[in-house]
Amino acid sequence: MECKPFPHIVRQKNTGSYNLKPVVILDPKQPRDNLYYSKRILPHFGTYIDTVKVYDGTHEVAKALANQKVLKDFTLSIIIENKIPEIDFKPEENSVSLSEMAYRSAKEKKYDCANRFLEKYY
Repeated sequence: MECKPFPHIVRQKNTGSYNLKPVVILDPKQPRDNLYYSKRILPHFGTYIDTVKVYDGTHEVAKALANQKVLKDFTLSIIIENKIPEIDFKPEENSVSLSEMAYRSAKEKKYDCANRFLEKYY
């Protein structure tokens, strides 16, 4: 079977003709994610988008939410009830977040902080 390339189709600016708004979940502490969001997502969707900021959710924010067992209820609430629920996200209890916070602290040469995060992680 021949594998055909998947074409990228550039969409026109969103007209808001959908029942559900797109939802973006991001960690504002991730510079590359913020750059992509501000340069690629916001210009396309404008105000017709819901944004959920999860501080210390990391680049892998969905994995962090799943790790905390809140991703499924969050997603179902959007799909079924068409509402965005509050997220009770606790980065200090989340292994995905703790590893990122330890890395960030070590990068800033805050080794005591990094060790404290790693101790919680293990």
